Amino acid sequence: MQQLSRYLTFTLLLAASTFTGASLAEQKQQLGEWDVHYNAFNSTFLTPEIASTYDIQRSEKTGLVNIAVLNRANQQAVAANVKGHVINPRGGVQTLEFQKIDEGTSVYYIADFLFGDEELMRFKVDIRDAAGHSHRLEFEQKMYQE
Repeated sequence: MQQLSRYLTFTLLLAASTFTGASLAEQKQQLGEWDVHYNAFNSTFLTPEIASTYDIQRSEKTGLVNIAVLNRANQQAVAANVKGHVINPRGGVQTLEFQKIDEGTSVYYIADFLFGDEELMRFKVDIRDAAGHSHRLEFEQKMYQE
């Protein structure tokens, strides 16, 4: 029951963070046979309890990027190797070290990164499944310090 509670809290938080800021659109791209859901948000949106559970540092200068890969045909989670980097407006590159969060039927990949207030961050994420299929997810997100 505790695991279900953690899952629901984390899922609701991530879903809510998708609708912060200027964008209210669903953040999803269709890549091959996958639906890739993604969002980036300030780590201060996490409660201290959730951050502690997943060993995430909360800071107004730290963002989190969340990736979920689903099989488009059956909407089941796809286990994947997720790697990438984020580029700030000055061209500085940070490697994203993704952590896999496996909640049974849901699998998320999260990574933290540093940003300045109102910076437009460019994300480039390479996703490869066990069968060797791979795609690149690219998106931009303006970040705000809270």
